[in-house]
Amino acid sequence: MKAMRGRCCLRVPGAIGLLLLMMPINSPGDSQSWRATLGSQNIDASKQAMAFLPNEMWISQGDSITWKTNAGEGHTITFLQQTSGGASASGTSRPANGTTGATGCAGGGQGGTAVTANGANFDGTVCLNSGTLCDSNLQQSPEPDKCGGTTYSVTFPTAGNFKLVCLIHRDMTGTVHVLPTSASLPFSQADYDHQAEEQAGEIINGAGPVRAPFGRDGVPPGPVAKVITGGGLVATGGGKAYLAIMRFMPSKITVHVGDTVEWTNVNPAEPHTVTFGVEPLVPTTVLGAAADIDGALSGSLPNTVTAGFPRADGGPSCSVAPNCANTFNPGFIAAAAQDVTGAPQTTSITRARVTFTQPGTYNYICAIHDELGMKGEVDVIK
Repeated sequence: MKAMRGRCCLRVPGAIGLLLLMMPINSPGDSQSWRATLGSQNIDASKQAMAFLPNEMWISQGDSITWKTNAGEGHTITFLQQTSGGASASGTSRPANGTTGATGCAGGGQGGTAVTANGANFDGTVCLNSGTLCDSNLQQSPEPDKCGGTTYSVTFPTAGNFKLVCLIHRDMTGTVHVLPTSASLPFSQADYDHQAEEQAGEIINGAGPVRAPFGRDGVPPGPVAKVITGGGLVATGGGKAYLAIMRFMPSKITVHVGDTVEWTNVNPAEPHTVTFGVEPLVPTTVLGAAADIDGALSGSLPNTVTAGFPRADGGPSCSVAPNCANTFNPGFIAAAAQDVTGAPQTTSITRARVTFTQPGTYNYICAIHDELGMKGEVDVIK
């Protein structure tokens, strides 16, 4: 084991932080196995830290890291093909997450299989992907079939600086610095444990107030009730992380017949759905919704959907009797990725609206986060 001593750090408030390191003197020895955390959450799973914890690690050539999930939300441990400096390999792109078809390391020109066996080596030349990791015991409505495991280990035989990504969450990235065995390491396992706990707390507890966009007088324009979802994105020295609030706010709302409820996603990174009635197997399937003049997707309830699509519950197609009543799904409402020079610009659709024409109780979910407790209710009175 390598000797660790003499660590010190200084934090300076403000937009730019300074980190002063007293590099320890360590002597070469056997390879070391390090521990790290994958995601974190508060007690009711309503706040999710979408982060590799710690976000940045320095280890020695030949060492390994084992990530253990600390959340009910699914994440991947993914190292795409890259140079020793972290640049993408020629001809590759970021693939989708998944376990079949052209997903995971089987997509994006990565040249591998969708999921890589636990404990594999990574040196930048071969894509490596854990598949979805989560802890169903930390979910509000456990769905263990969606969790492919809770731990994943990677060994690093080659020195370099390697970018780490989650294929499920585009703004969740980190860095592993693999130093030659002759180089000293700045942190011990105890340091990394402390950093992981501190960073998780800062993300989960760092959310400010979120407000719906009302008019100048602070009153919603017209008979429109507002529901929002929130969170916030942060940058670190090694990548990006963010908070996702997995709740509709408010989760229960009372309106009158003829009123419209508008859902707005103000999280800069996390998508959600607003799904009433039958849940589609593919959450981006648009059901009972059409674009408004301002780009929001809107519909009305009650309604009847007669489109054919695979259902999440495996039930019969809605294109045949009995038709699917009171179904509405706008697909993802989410902020688009930031514009990049030389690439096409994208448009964000971050709002969905439903007008309620009859009294009753209408329950809905976020189709991708309902296991975390992201559910809502609209009570419509005369």
